[in-house]
Amino acid sequence: MKIECPHCDQRIALDDDAPTIFECPTCSGQIKLRVYASNQREPEDYAMREYEVDESDSQPLDEGSKSSPKSVIWVIVGVLVIVMGGTLLGSLWRSNGGDSDSHGGLNIESDAGPLESGKSYRLSVVEVDVHERRADGRSWDSLNESAPDLYYAFEMKGVRLYRSSTQKDRVLGVWKAFDAPSLVSLSTKKNNLDEIWQGATMRLYHDSTFVIKVFDNDGLTPDDFIGDCKFDFKKCRVGIVTHPGTGSLKSIKLMVIPLDMDTAEMIEFCRKNNVLY
Repeated sequence: MKIECPHCDQRIALDDDAPTIFECPTCSGQIKLRVYASNQREPEDYAMREYEVDESDSQPLDEGSKSSPKSVIWVIVGVLVIVMGGTLLGSLWRSNGGDSDSHGGLNIESDAGPLESGKSYRLSVVEVDVHERRADGRSWDSLNESAPDLYYAFEMKGVRLYRSSTQKDRVLGVWKAFDAPSLVSLSTKKNNLDEIWQGATMRLYHDSTFVIKVFDNDGLTPDDFIGDCKFDFKKCRVGIVTHPGTGSLKSIKLMVIPLDMDTAEMIEFCRKNNVLY
């Protein structure tokens, strides 16, 4: 025989020798049964007993404990929706920005670990991506509608530490950490690594900040400032990171390598990440 809990509507199967007072297994409310004999048999004959819930004397555990199976199911469904929704949003977030929040807007592409305060690093811009036109809609070159002649510069505390070579007529500038002749000179010991490294060398601390500024080299007229990226110690990682820029600068891809990294290991790292000649 089955009865319904008067508190949560849970259906409960009763054995022939069920007690007359017990707790609902779902809501823990107290249930009292009224027992009478079937076919006018004696109540002591358990095999012939029939039951009905004595609702006047059945007590819930407390008002907060009332919970129907339907409500329990909806709670479970709600939790699953929240979990699945969070997972989906997390996946979309990562696909559009990687670890952007945890690393201050950076998209970590090749992560070899955090920076160490007080240690020196080699930094080189791998790629600069700019918009096809200026922020006001004008072309970069008013004479022939050509793309900008890109170069970048590292600055720290207002001091320029390094200026790159110029990439002519490019909205996507690409630089390599080394070129082939430089590697030849390194192997023959005509030059040391510091002389051929295409980038800046900095000692960084936990409160260090630096800026990478991008310009359009105009030759006879003052160079046009395109945009910049501001980096601080907490945002950087050893490896390759991409950071969104300001103004007409879309993004900068930066490579950071410890100064004390073995030369062969560094060249292999650059080759693996396609930033070698």
